[in-house]
Amino acid sequence: MDNFSSRWHIVFELNGSTFLFLALAYIATAFGAFIYPMRILGALALPIFNLLLFSTLIVTAVYRFRRQGRLCALNESPSFYLTGGKYREDWSYAYDGEVIVTLWGLQLFMFIATCLTCLTPLTANHMPTKEQQSSASDSIR
Repeated sequence: MDNFSSRWHIVFELNGSTFLFLALAYIATAFGAFIYPMRILGALALPIFNLLLFSTLIVTAVYRFRRQGRLCALNESPSFYLTGGKYREDWSYAYDGEVIVTLWGLQLFMFIATCLTCLTPLTANHMPTKEQQSSASDSIR
């Protein structure tokens, strides 16, 4: 029976932990403006958590868009269990599928934004021009 499961719970748990770890690393980096060791901690943690984000991006796509995931996303049965054998009628497996696709899009955006942010210092021109160098040397004399 487990072979026919969509295993979407893995997607939700992995996404939750990934975003929690990323948020903690970004918060540590932000506090690094006041506490220098926090900046180092955030700078060391972010590349590791971005690798986790990349793997979560792949796992989410695999579980959502494989055959079991596509079939589960068509199911209109309620999936939110309350208590006493009752379900929320407005929350279905199809809605879960929409949530997973939304999380996947958010992950893709975050991964691309993080990569572009890391490449920005490489593309910026920080070298002074010859005119700036000559004016600086003239002002020193």
